[in-house]
Amino acid sequence: MDAISIFDTESSLGSLLDALEAGQDVLVLRDGKPVARLVPPTREDTTALTVGGLRALRDRIAARGETFSPDEIEIFRSEDRR
Repeated sequence: MDAISIFDTESSLGSLLDALEAGQDVLVLRDGKPVARLVPPTREDTTALTVGGLRALRDRIAARGETFSPDEIEIFRSEDRR
């Protein structure tokens, strides 16, 4: 686990994110004492964000009174994969 002082976090944000993307935990220190631990997102975190985003999209579409047939949805999915 890497450690970094609070003072250095702002100037090192890019490298902190790189470490998190690589699956590493990062310990944040204040005056040499741990105050926080940054951890990469879990698969459940990512899934929850995706599902939440899809629900929000569905709600926005419904609020506009739009509907899509299963065939239209399949066309949208196919176009996005190209």
